[in-house]
Amino acid sequence: MTTDNAQLKLPTRDELLVDPDNLPSPPVIALEILRKLSDPDKLDMRELARLVSQDVRLTTAIIRNANSAATGGSRKVTSIDLALNMLGARGLRLLVISTSMSTLMPTNPDCLEFMTTARQRTLVCATLSRTFAEELDPKLADEAFLAGLLGSLGHLVLHSNAPEVHRSLMAQGSGWPIAADEYSLLGYSADEVTAELLRSWGMPEILAEAIALRDALHSKVEPEDADKDLVVALRLGLMAEKVLCGADSGKALFAMLEEARGVLGLDLVTLSDILVDAEAMVIEVAASVEFDAPAGMHEELLREATEAMKSLPEAP
Repeated sequence: MTTDNAQLKLPTRDELLVDPDNLPSPPVIALEILRKLSDPDKLDMRELARLVSQDVRLTTAIIRNANSAATGGSRKVTSIDLALNMLGARGLRLLVISTSMSTLMPTNPDCLEFMTTARQRTLVCATLSRTFAEELDPKLADEAFLAGLLGSLGHLVLHSNAPEVHRSLMAQGSGWPIAADEYSLLGYSADEVTAELLRSWGMPEILAEAIALRDALHSKVEPEDADKDLVVALRLGLMAEKVLCGADSGKALFAMLEEARGVLGLDLVTLSDILVDAEAMVIEVAASVEFDAPAGMHEELLREATEAMKSLPEAP
């Protein structure tokens, strides 16, 4: 049963974000590193190394990734300074967020079903956003992956700070909120909440704005400095999330096919191959961010979406 919207206390976007104690945030050290990375002109690698060394899990991840990236020679990277120089600011930001995801989206017994769904959708969106960014502009692949990982945080804020509102939106969206319903009820979207949260962390504006713009059908945000290719990659990643995780997968696949044809010239067979092949990458990402791998085979989910799409009156 849905809640009567007329009886709901509807928070403004600012009200949702006013209390830092009720908002997701990376661990203190990770947040400090992200703030320092936000100003590339004032980067101090020695200070970054000092901060990294205080977080054992982050240190381990950085050393491991630096060794994975090293080519030629057999000497292992054991120095934080050398590892940071190899990874660079972009690689470090990616690792800080990845190693913080289990903290940002913890498994809460009180809302296990929602958190399981959020984690699954996050994994699919991040993985496919990176895949499409590599096709559009490989330099944006890391940003697309980061934005995909962070995109669901606005839903977490709504779920934590306005639970009745969020439950109503979940019910209206058959298990996951729809941006059009969010705008209709609240006047803003969960993606906009995510964007404002990232700005409060000092994250790059390119990420915040791209997330706010990624739902092309519903976004009311006016673009200012958005990178078009990044927005398109996130849009396709979000569409893939709706295909593989949503209730109306046929309509979602039809919309995704139209978008993929327009920007990348992809046909249904090629798009289907991309979505199926992404499953192994999703499982790999799940391990890297300490999430359980989502259940369900992409090939079977896509077959069902394709059959549903073909039954639509407007489908080709």
